[in-house]
Amino acid sequence: MLSNAMRALLLAFALITIGNLQCAFAADVDIGSSTGVGDTLTIGADTTWSASNVYKLHAQVFVQDGFTLTIEAGTKIEATKPTGSEKAPAVIIERGAKIIAKGTATKPITFTSAEASAFDYTNLGATAIADLQGLWGGLIILGKAPIAGSTVCGSTYDYSSAGTYNSDDIEGLPSGATSSYGGCEPEDNSGVVSYVKVWHGGYDLGGGNSGNEINGITLAGVGSGT
Repeated sequence: MLSNAMRALLLAFALITIGNLQCAFAADVDIGSSTGVGDTLTIGADTTWSASNVYKLHAQVFVQDGFTLTIEAGTKIEATKPTGSEKAPAVIIERGAKIIAKGTATKPITFTSAEASAFDYTNLGATAIADLQGLWGGLIILGKAPIAGSTVCGSTYDYSSAGTYNSDDIEGLPSGATSSYGGCEPEDNSGVVSYVKVWHGGYDLGGGNSGNEINGITLAGVGSGT
């Protein structure tokens, strides 16, 4: 008969084995089409990206007003590098939408380039820094907080109006609701971003060297509730 200590050891081994198998058999999930890099894709429902998948980001993903994108701890997102005039894949949290990306120290959430697997970070050698940057767009979070140059807010504020004061459009995206940021809500909440790594971003969002690069993470009009 097995002792309690032996049973505990076997159970621990089984759990470790199951965890390793889950990592080994992580499914690839396409976000957009590999034949339409930079195309627009909208998320119009609460959505969760699971750590059991690897997400292949081909599109410019817009999480729409009123909906939340939740990304589990340990999730990996690999973005396709555009070529020619293709627009850069990116994740855009629209004004009024939320992202809940709560990684941990041991299970960070990683946004990176699909080409990053070829890099030996411990021995880059002659690899140019320029070859490690600008391989996809990045993460953009747009909020409803007052921005530079804002005026005193009135009793009402119409976020649906294209001419709304205290508002601007983020660089690289078509003007309108999907790219607008700013408003009259200093404590606006766009979600949570914790233990998130964003590598190799900064590609031209508009494609074709339009001059519309963004940072790895771009925060625009994000309120203190975030």
